[in-house]
Amino acid sequence: MRRRTTPLGLLLLLLGLSTVTQAGDPFNGRTLYLKHCVQCHGEDGSGAVLAIPDLSRGEGLFKPDHMLVEALKQGLGTMPAYQGLLSDHELADLITYTRTLQ
Repeated sequence: MRRRTTPLGLLLLLLGLSTVTQAGDPFNGRTLYLKHCVQCHGEDGSGAVLAIPDLSRGEGLFKPDHMLVEALKQGLGTMPAYQGLLSDHELADLITYTRTLQ
């Protein structure tokens, strides 16, 4: 029996394809982390400064990748915005690496 795709189903599929879906490269992510993040988050992710999320405990990392990419692009609190500085692919690499700190 053949399944038909509804217009809503097609729209949801297209919206899903527009988000970051590729697997990140943790090795490139580490390089980016050491260049852009280590000053505040520390080498182990535990947060070298007060009020900085402890990435080693997973703080802030339990959101879907596309939400984390947007937060990194826009900046959050004292974290600068990375829009135009890092590509979506590089941000995905960075997110993948930070998840290894747990």
